[in-house]
Amino acid sequence: MLNPSFEDIDILVASFGAVSKLITSGIYRMEEVRYVVLDEADTLLDDSFNNKLLHLMKRFPFHKNHLQDLADSIRGTQLILAAATMPTNMEELLSKLVNVATIEQVISPNLHRLMGHVTQRFMRVRKSDRPQILLDLVQNDKKRNVPTIIFSNKTPACDFVSLHLNGHGYPCVNLNGDMILKLRLGQFEKFQQAEVNILSTTDVASRGLNTVRAAHVINFDFPLYTADYIHRVGRIGRIGSRNDCLVTNLVSSQAEIGAVQRLEHAARTTSPLRNVDANVKGIIRRNIQKRMEAAGDGTERG
Repeated sequence: MLNPSFEDIDILVASFGAVSKLITSGIYRMEEVRYVVLDEADTLLDDSFNNKLLHLMKRFPFHKNHLQDLADSIRGTQLILAAATMPTNMEELLSKLVNVATIEQVISPNLHRLMGHVTQRFMRVRKSDRPQILLDLVQNDKKRNVPTIIFSNKTPACDFVSLHLNGHGYPCVNLNGDMILKLRLGQFEKFQQAEVNILSTTDVASRGLNTVRAAHVINFDFPLYTADYIHRVGRIGRIGSRNDCLVTNLVSSQAEIGAVQRLEHAARTTSPLRNVDANVKGIIRRNIQKRMEAAGDGTERG
């Protein structure tokens, strides 16, 4: 990014932020681009990013696709999306770029299914008991030399897990979204290079990282959304992973029981999870809106 190439290139691989700067600054022009591939498309189409993404995508000649039959010289851009989950409003978003009637979906039969070769364990525990149970779990992993990723929902819990384990003699690195990128990469590299066998993290590490070394995922905090669960457990059981991978879920809230029962059913029957929406920010926004509307109705009745 600091020293971009100016010679002719056939393939450009870049993060969204880097390619956005290169295009908007005029260093790279997109008129001749034939294919745009969005990896981890569910994250890019989340409400957190989609306005910026759509603004950038309008610089590509998608509009020429329906004109290509008129002359050989007219070439449009084909859009390709790749993701393990998708937002339910995907077609609504993409309609601002392309004719959604032309979209062809290539769907794996395993989409939104829990991996049958990865054991899913659900432990119903009291919240106050989780720290000791976590120690017991990592002690057992240490005996078997099992690299472990521990997920928390928020940074303070992630920090606590790291401090708790290090304080009890279990070396652990901490990785969360509040860290600058360089520090996050350094922490992850320690785990990758086997300097430590335990990684305490938030959902920032549930996507886009090569975690083939890991064999045990512990959800210290049960994930709030099904899409997050799919991505967390997808850190293990990958091509090249060991064959004894395990997911352990610490379930301590009554509010989590419904989601746990759906996941347990999906794990036992190898059936797909239903109503998976990757647009987490959109879910949050809609829930807040519903609560505000309900509060308004209550005020009016009063």
